[in-house]
Amino acid sequence: MYDEDLTQERLEEWWGLPSDRERFVWALQTETRVRAAKVQRHHRSQTLQTNYLFYLYLPSSSNYDLTHSSQIPKRDIDLYLRKVNSAVFSHQMHGREPNGEFDALAYPLDMKPAQPRSHGEQLLPPNLLFFEMMLEAYCGYPLQGYFHHKDPCMPRAAVMGGAIVAVFVSWNEVQHMEEWRELEYWLELSSETPSPPSHGSYDSVAERLQRKLQDYFYGLFSLFAAGDVDIFLQPSPLTRSLSNCLTQHIGDMAKHVAAYLGGFEWCEGDLRRFATALCGNMIVPAFEGIGPLIYSATQRGLSFALATHDEEQRWLGRERWPRNTQLIMLNEQADLLGALFDFDISVVAFAYDGNQVRAAPRAVLSLVTNVQVVTPFVLAEKRNRQRIVKVQSYAWMSE
Repeated sequence: MYDEDLTQERLEEWWGLPSDRERFVWALQTETRVRAAKVQRHHRSQTLQTNYLFYLYLPSSSNYDLTHSSQIPKRDIDLYLRKVNSAVFSHQMHGREPNGEFDALAYPLDMKPAQPRSHGEQLLPPNLLFFEMMLEAYCGYPLQGYFHHKDPCMPRAAVMGGAIVAVFVSWNEVQHMEEWRELEYWLELSSETPSPPSHGSYDSVAERLQRKLQDYFYGLFSLFAAGDVDIFLQPSPLTRSLSNCLTQHIGDMAKHVAAYLGGFEWCEGDLRRFATALCGNMIVPAFEGIGPLIYSATQRGLSFALATHDEEQRWLGRERWPRNTQLIMLNEQADLLGALFDFDISVVAFAYDGNQVRAAPRAVLSLVTNVQVVTPFVLAEKRNRQRIVKVQSYAWMSE
């Protein structure tokens, strides 16, 4: 139907379409072309053009005086200046009346169709700093320092999927917390502004906010208490170079060498280094030792979880335990951002790589319209049906 691919440059044209159905069609058609091209290349590595994904936060165009902010980390200020990309979330999409264009669709899981979002509801935190603070509270461990490593032996990482959606849909529930206003006071403080409030330093306010957010995400009646975190890893530059070099020189024999290595093949060291950095050397093999964290490995991933529920224990000096986490190592020829196009549930196709929140167009549209689009084969397996119901249960909890 559409000869041109949907990219960021065509956002205005996309929102200008007469119906959401046509927007979904254009988005899915573009993804199909990208995935087909990947198959035709026999999965050879080629970085996805980033304009196929929507950037949800953009730097502020206004100048900002940093001379008064010596006690605030420069990175925090930089993230605070990254505001919601209004071109992605068109103001015309808020508070729309239902037009019934999806009413005739079948609902095989007996789920009640979601209602449009209420007028004035904010779809995500207003800046990247507040987003990251919420994501860290959801995960239970700090995220800074695990992305964009200068070390060529470290894999590139991104949090993807339901953890991102949990932050988005929770913003309207937590934005009333007074600590947000206190942080804004510190971040926008200038020489003409009155003395800071007596509530404490910037760091103390941020710490207090983290505790409140953790109580929200981990509370007894929280919809998110049992959620997990998916961190996708692209093999390190060194591993990718090694794989490409061997493939060029010995061809298919490289696959046999990788199979002989077993486990995560070429990526074994990459996964070990990232897991060690993330978990502070506290992972022990499942059932092989006593420690605060245990793990289990599959063909392309590693999952770690708590070995105890003792609330009096401490993890790395913090008062909260980390959420169950899956480290998913992509094939050495795969592209990190391109993995978003392989997600089978539309609303979870979001990623945060420590610098930007990116989204597949269908994910943005699902978030705005409260409509999930899944690939047909997903419904064939019971566990996938359970995943869809799980996402539905919290993705639109504000109804």
